[in-house]
Amino acid sequence: MKQHRPRRILWSLLKPYIRQLAWPLIALIIIQIAATTLSLYTPFLTARLVDEGIAKADVSRIEHLGVIMLVLAAISLVLSVAATILGSRISTTVSRGLRREVYRRVGTFSALDFDRFGTGSLITRTTNDVNQVEQVVFIVTTVLVTAPIMVVGGTVLAIRVSAEPAPIIVVTAVLLAIVVVVIVRRMIPQYAIIQKTIDALNRVLREQLSGTRIIRAFGREHTALARFGEQNDTLARTSYRVGMLQVLLMTAIPLISNAAAIAVLGVGAVLVDHGHMQVGQVIAYITYLSQILAGVSVATLLISVLPRARISAERIREVLATVPSIRTRRDPISPQHDDGIVRFLRTSLAYPDAQEPVLTDVSFSCLPGSVTGILGGTGSGKTTLLALAARMIDPTDGAVHVNGLDLRAQNRSEVWTQMGVVAQRPGLLGGTIASNLRLGNPDASDAQLWEALDIACATDFVAADPAGLDRAVAPGGKNLSGGQRQRIALARALIRRPNIYLLDDPFSALDPGTERRVKNNIAAALPNATVIIATQRLSSVADADTIVVLGGGRIVGAGDADELADTCQEFRELALSQSRSR
Repeated sequence: MKQHRPRRILWSLLKPYIRQLAWPLIALIIIQIAATTLSLYTPFLTARLVDEGIAKADVSRIEHLGVIMLVLAAISLVLSVAATILGSRISTTVSRGLRREVYRRVGTFSALDFDRFGTGSLITRTTNDVNQVEQVVFIVTTVLVTAPIMVVGGTVLAIRVSAEPAPIIVVTAVLLAIVVVVIVRRMIPQYAIIQKTIDALNRVLREQLSGTRIIRAFGREHTALARFGEQNDTLARTSYRVGMLQVLLMTAIPLISNAAAIAVLGVGAVLVDHGHMQVGQVIAYITYLSQILAGVSVATLLISVLPRARISAERIREVLATVPSIRTRRDPISPQHDDGIVRFLRTSLAYPDAQEPVLTDVSFSCLPGSVTGILGGTGSGKTTLLALAARMIDPTDGAVHVNGLDLRAQNRSEVWTQMGVVAQRPGLLGGTIASNLRLGNPDASDAQLWEALDIACATDFVAADPAGLDRAVAPGGKNLSGGQRQRIALARALIRRPNIYLLDDPFSALDPGTERRVKNNIAAALPNATVIIATQRLSSVADADTIVVLGGGRIVGAGDADELADTCQEFRELALSQSRSR
């Protein structure tokens, strides 16, 4: 992956949007130049108002210059509002684009890629980090032209009024530069700590919210609170340090500015007394000094938020620069036929940095019109096998063939259209029963939805609700029982009517009677489908055509239940332990 120096990362993220936003940027620059020019012209008019009008008691002159100043102030106000609106539009366009890019990239990630970042970190990068970049873009677009013109133009015009107080401006600028550089250098590492701590806090919070019932059941609330408190305290301490540095910065700037104004006032008084300056010129000089320092202050604001934006940009760049571990070939091959045959050919899988492989030299075939059971204890590699068949991950050795072709040679999207998947944890989305089922087939009619529900033995509880298919489903299906969630997930897979079904422990929350009815319904409705069921419950696959027994990531037995009872020790042990637990 190409490495970027930190100072260039933010620019590399924003560069693609410059051409897209060229006209708004040009308009913004023109408006800012006009508004700043009017602001710089105002002190000149103020000096004339004092020296030519007030000092000489010339009412007509006062009225004339006053009207001009009011008109210029109104125009300047309109231009400033327009610049703010344009700056807001530009920054929100950039943030929307970045969020879309991050979301699309994350959508290509495999399970390994997700594990590398963590869900909490990806959420933070998509929201908080993008917001930091949006904030700095807004500040840049609203001050990038204004601040330099104010500083340079104010300095030139102030010197034109009188060169004698000019050293005060130089000393003030140097002091401000030193203060800003020293404080900002201390802030940069603190921002990096804050972003990492937010990731950790999000991760802990997600774990504890999703596992609230388990935590309460085991009385571990104090442990959970301690974990949360540790990260929360770290974030609070770091934020406090950054806050103190910001307070120091925002205190030092007006302190130096006020001292400079007092110095100018003192020098100006002496010059007026000696006849080298007029009162109006002193007022104009102080106004120019205020504008110069305002430009410096705005630039300081940019400098203070820039470090955090750079950290956020680096974190966003990490996501966008990540090459997905699973990629579709540029010239994918489509199978000549869709017979639904799934073959594992000496398939092995080892995760990076793992001491032992998850799967080793696994070979077997799953044929259409048959049910293949994958049986094994926890950690035996059952779920991993299904993930390989769905190409959620790729094997490190060997291959998985579907419809006669290596999965790695096929287009993943086409492969998925031929599969119905039920995950170990049914992934129901917030919405309704119907909206969840139509994830499997957006064009499915209500009659097709009821048919799928009937096969999954879910018609009873759906029909019992007055809302029927429009019954509300909470995110994750939290308002449904475990068995109801599993049956909805199974119906969602059935609605597609694919050739291949990958079912990961799909009956674990069902009672034996319901499980039996569901399996009978599937056998009757899908006589020609390839069905693969991964489970540790022997009853779920006892009547399967072929049972593959896994142990330690290897095949330790294969055959039907009767054959395995005679030839496979692990099968007999599973059968014995489960018969005793009934």
